[in-house]
Amino acid sequence: LKAEYEITDLGPIKHCLGWEICRDRANKTLTINQSQYTKDILQRFGMADANPVSTPACSQIDFSKSMCPQTDEEKAAMNDVPYLEALGSILYLAMCTRPDIAFAVSELSKYASNPGEKHWTGVKRVLRYLKGTTDYGICFGISEDGRKLSGSVDSSYARCPDTRRSRYGGVLMMNKGPVDWKSKMESVVALSSMESEYIGACEMVKIIVWL
Repeated sequence: LKAEYEITDLGPIKHCLGWEICRDRANKTLTINQSQYTKDILQRFGMADANPVSTPACSQIDFSKSMCPQTDEEKAAMNDVPYLEALGSILYLAMCTRPDIAFAVSELSKYASNPGEKHWTGVKRVLRYLKGTTDYGICFGISEDGRKLSGSVDSSYARCPDTRRSRYGGVLMMNKGPVDWKSKMESVVALSSMESEYIGACEMVKIIVWL
């Protein structure tokens, strides 16, 4: 590259696009996280001093369209809420280094066009979870299987209260770390829990074959 372009060698990579990259050559591991980016978004949305929670979502709450603003007054009350900005910020985390929030972020994204107060509370819960897990990331290491892919997938039957569509989620591992993950609503309405599991497994297997 130096032969063709004027560049400066800054040494081993440590930061890139908000990622922090750490190599431990003695233990043969590589860790990536977005610790500083996470702290920045907590500060940006006034959650830097929030009380942490142990999970990114509450299992007792099923988000639905019934929670969206129904009247002009309710819609006006949400006008100044930075829902899309906060959602976009945590979506970048979920896509890059935080598969643990993928489900919650995917659920909340369904209501981006008309979020309600309970949806905003859900976003703030994710931020409170991030408050207590700012240093979480992905660690890759030496594996006996080398570059062999392994994966897990599960499905939640009729998860969506509005459409009765199921949701599947899965993660693919290589060298002791996740290399791909997904949490998504199924495109059709499954007629049984077995069918919803089959659809979810099929979707993840297609990713495995592609990889």
